[in-house]
Amino acid sequence: MLGIGSGGKSVIITASWLGWFSIFLVRFVPSPVLLLIEREFGLSHGGASLIFTSYLAAYSVMQIPAGILSDMLGPRRIISIGLIVMSLSAIAIGFSQFFPLMILYSFLTGIGAGTFYTSSTSLISLIFPPRERGRVLGIAYSGIGAGTSIAIVMGGFLGHIYGWRLLFLISSIPGFVSSILFLHGIRGDQYNPSQAMSRSSILALEMLRTRALQVYIAVHALILITYFGVTSFTPTYIASSSGLGIVEANLVFLAFPLSEILGGFIGGSLADKLGAWRVSITSFIVISIAVALIPLAYSPIYVALLLPLIGFMFRTAATALPLLVVESTPSNIVGTMLGWYNSIGFLGASVGPYMFGIIADRWGFFLSYIAISIFPLASILMMLSIKNTSS
Repeated sequence: MLGIGSGGKSVIITASWLGWFSIFLVRFVPSPVLLLIEREFGLSHGGASLIFTSYLAAYSVMQIPAGILSDMLGPRRIISIGLIVMSLSAIAIGFSQFFPLMILYSFLTGIGAGTFYTSSTSLISLIFPPRERGRVLGIAYSGIGAGTSIAIVMGGFLGHIYGWRLLFLISSIPGFVSSILFLHGIRGDQYNPSQAMSRSSILALEMLRTRALQVYIAVHALILITYFGVTSFTPTYIASSSGLGIVEANLVFLAFPLSEILGGFIGGSLADKLGAWRVSITSFIVISIAVALIPLAYSPIYVALLLPLIGFMFRTAATALPLLVVESTPSNIVGTMLGWYNSIGFLGASVGPYMFGIIADRWGFFLSYIAISIFPLASILMMLSIKNTSS
């Protein structure tokens, strides 16, 4: 257990918020300027999706090692190193002159960012009691929507004026600041690792045999297929289907990440009060219906009405699901288990943009949205299969 006072807790919440802000700022910078990148390198939608897929695959790969290292060495150092790697790689993307190099640097960005989820969530679960975790995670996760919102606004305006490269250089700054906060802003946190790597890994593997954890992990993967399919290409879809310019299309899409901020705050509180399982099921129903309606909403105005609903429910579900995992896991291997949870989840995430892009290239955006709307429905069926156990 970390010996952290009330002031240290505030710093942890602030650093966690800024960490998520920086990760999603870097993660979403390509989305609003994807058309510019496609034109510069002569890419199809499927080819351009490799920017997202390389990042997400690397992010997935890092989850389990990050969780184990977090349990062994303490979360702060792992977080700080990862954020520095992410920020340096983002700078390298801004200077890349060849698309294969851009893919390589995007992969390295994902490696750095991939240390954050397990370590920061483990840190919060170690410090805050169960009755406060939903609220604290909700506050921290609201940085996701804020980072995405700034990426969309910055991409729409600065990308249109100065090109896409400057965006990656600017996006690297918050990651450096967050790493400093984690490394030097938290005092009196002597970490006492409770398990060695081998014992922690063995216990985590035993826990993975639990039916409920298997379902939570699989559901996370399915939901992330939908999430990253929607977020990677919707600005491009709005621009190409409505005739709007890049700036206008990104302003329409801005409704999505702004609603995620609210979803983080409210979702955590709802999970604490109503139960994470019930909140998750409700979110999946709304997400599936609303995503399927996007290609039917021919006016950008109707799309703009759907996007905040989807964003709010996505962030609500993303706050509730890890609470179910934490509640089902011994405290001494929370980091390792969250590593498995997010690693397998982001294997699904890496599929989302590529699948969406390939379907869009061959059959159009309509079928892309219909296809990814199926995964939340499958998630509902899987969650219902363990209803009695979860209750």
